[in-house]
Amino acid sequence: MRADLVETLAELLLKARRERQPLDIPAGMAEPSLEEAYAVQDKVVAALGGNGGWKVGAASPTAEPRCAPLPAGLIFRGPARLPASEYGRLGIEAEVAFRVTTDLPPREKPYSRSEVMAAVGAVCAAIEVVDSRWRAWPQVAPGWAVADLSANGALIHGTGLSAWHEIDLSIQPIRLEIEGQPAADAIGGNAAGDPVRLMVWLANHASKRGAGLKVGDVVTTGSCTGMSFADAGSHIRVALRGIGEVEVRLER
Repeated sequence: MRADLVETLAELLLKARRERQPLDIPAGMAEPSLEEAYAVQDKVVAALGGNGGWKVGAASPTAEPRCAPLPAGLIFRGPARLPASEYGRLGIEAEVAFRVTTDLPPREKPYSRSEVMAAVGAVCAAIEVVDSRWRAWPQVAPGWAVADLSANGALIHGTGLSAWHEIDLSIQPIRLEIEGQPAADAIGGNAAGDPVRLMVWLANHASKRGAGLKVGDVVTTGSCTGMSFADAGSHIRVALRGIGEVEVRLER
């Protein structure tokens, strides 16, 4: 791993967050490997006060997932009000999220699906506000995108449902509304197929990374509706039929 690249890139991304200025990919800097991008994530999140959850996703049911820890200060319980001016872009995704209620600490033996499901106390509706520090996003190579916490701006989650284990989340109806109007509807809709697969992968990835999953972590599993864009002042609502809903107002 190129420690100098990791350090430099983390500092650049933190500076872009502080100054709310888009960042150009540095001339002459090589794209970070996935391992280096994850190391950049750790430095950025530590500097922002530590993580309170994760985002994880995959491009298909068989693709290798990718993930990012999420700064605790950017995770909110809905209904919430957030200043739109804090975000350079207002990409909106409707997602299925899990809340961890039993620690899954680092260990050598991989966690099984049943162990991970038992550690998840609730499933809930979530809204991800998508925002990237890269000026060229989304036309950036994977290493740059992953290093930037996979373009996370904020995560807003609902209360959730504890009796979720018999629900097939791969065919869960989900609706996204912006200003009271339907923006997207889906049945399942997650590119990865089964969100639980992502949760199991993440538990073992976080274990290998030395972090593990902790009680209170909120894990969101990628868009079920694609990405929509909202204007400042918009009211956003996501509903998971039979599970719950979540709302956020992006205040001017």
